[in-house]
Amino acid sequence: MVLILFFVVLLSCPPSWLHPGSPSPGVVGQWITEEGKARVEIFQCDTTLCGRIVWARQQTETSDTLLDIHNPDAALRDRPIIGLVILKSFAAEGNDRWTGGSVYDPESGSTYNATLELVDTNTLDLRGYILIPLFGRTTTWTRVEQD
Repeated sequence: MVLILFFVVLLSCPPSWLHPGSPSPGVVGQWITEEGKARVEIFQCDTTLCGRIVWARQQTETSDTLLDIHNPDAALRDRPIIGLVILKSFAAEGNDRWTGGSVYDPESGSTYNATLELVDTNTLDLRGYILIPLFGRTTTWTRVEQD
């Protein structure tokens, strides 16, 4: 009887428990950045998490297309912001935390080391930093409700 109960519990566990290296689906989805300037879709890429901009608020009326004008690589400055992958290589560290990733800030053209932490179902903390997390800044994103 105990053995049967063990297998029932084992089979009802989420895939992230069965495969500790894979990202939890709890963070996958669309998120609005803290200031509401962009919507970022977090998705699984291989065994890590990535994120791309799927919507951004127009800052000027001079162009219909927002471009990556602050990129340090001049050859990349004419690429559109929409579709740009800004989160890369976040590996699961527990159920609600991802580390080892990076975040690209198209407003400054800078890339930072970063961590993600799911505070609750609808709240995600992104901490970008240089060298160690102590020297960084946390921004809070809100999940987009899907219809």
